Amino acid sequence: RCATPGPGGFEPCTAGVRTSGMTARIPRPAKWLTGRRRWRVLSRQVRPLLSGIALNAKILEIGGGYNPLFLKSDHPQIHHLDHCSADELRQKYASDPVVAHLIGRIQEVDFVFNGAPIDELVPASLRFDVVYGSHVLEHQVDLIGHLQSLERLLAPGGRVIE
Repeated sequence: RCATPGPGGFEPCTAGVRTSGMTARIPRPAKWLTGRRRWRVLSRQVRPLLSGIALNAKILEIGGGYNPLFLKSDHPQIHHLDHCSADELRQKYASDPVVAHLIGRIQEVDFVFNGAPIDELVPASLRFDVVYGSHVLEHQVDLIGHLQSLERLLAPGGRVIE
């Protein structure tokens, strides 16, 4: 899902979303899909949204955990926000046999979530071209407040992809 701020609040991005008449058909999250259907969703809806992100873009990735999409080695202006520090993430996931092999991908965490609005955790001078979150929305108690907080973090023309 992608949204950009507009005059009336957030407006959905249309890149990668097929429409039928007036109703947009948005696929179920890719984690529910398997095999060929998963590949189609990733290649037709998700990758087009992400392919336009420049390597030098200022990015905030929320909740990358043990499998972040943006690595500090590839994106010099990436910042990570998670529920605990990188050391705590490594310790947490090291004993999980399903994901233990991925702990080497854990990135240094720049901002640790403490329950406050996300825009209060980030310095006011830091604004992002892209705010990316995977599996974040389902944890929000106040969805509107969350999106407003993310909007305050965007640079002009910035995008939220969740």
